[in-house]
Amino acid sequence: MAAAPAQREPRPDGVARHPSLIVAATGYVALTIGYVIANRSTPQPGATDTQVLHYAQSHGGTMTLGALLLIASAVALVLLAAAMHQRLRALGATTYSRALTLTGGMMAAGALTGSALYIWRGAGATTTDEAVTFAEWSFIFGGPAFAATLAVLILGTSTASVRLPRAINVTGLLLAAAGLVSILSPAIAPLSYLLPIVRFGGLIWLGFAAAQLARSRLAYAAPLLVAGFPMR
Repeated sequence: MAAAPAQREPRPDGVARHPSLIVAATGYVALTIGYVIANRSTPQPGATDTQVLHYAQSHGGTMTLGALLLIASAVALVLLAAAMHQRLRALGATTYSRALTLTGGMMAAGALTGSALYIWRGAGATTTDEAVTFAEWSFIFGGPAFAATLAVLILGTSTASVRLPRAINVTGLLLAAAGLVSILSPAIAPLSYLLPIVRFGGLIWLGFAAAQLARSRLAYAAPLLVAGFPMR
């Protein structure tokens, strides 16, 4: 009688490595960079109405491509947030922090999608009012709204009570603070300088955080939790 196959011993941390974290993070970073390259000549918020209309009429194809890349990056961000949530749960992170990570990722992806839809709708605009309106709404969704919601994702991961390098935690808290403050940029113009810091700094931060979470094995009680929130 054949002996039953020996069962594999569980890993010390009780979970397997999660390559989905690296795949999702790589996809998000690559698609975001692709969008930036495709739309590198997009008029900035200070451009004149004539410049915005001319760009919409002469770069409709580029705008459509950018919108598709932006939607694809939103999908990758949802997958990344879900993978981070799953990994944080396996590592023993607090329920509150995991909820922030997942909710922030979903909201940030929604902001990117809204921005992409306005870009797509503004491609080939025929009037100045139409081109400017769609450009402004695209900026609001892709700028302040995205920065503030991405800050929620970063805040959740930075306070997740898992073994992350101190530099990642501290940098994450600073980026989260900048992102939350940047929601005021439409009313306080100087705060608009925070938007590219949060967007591209957050892009780099997510890459490092995902890589670290993928190789983390032990949970510990980090002193970064806000007093009063439940531990589980």
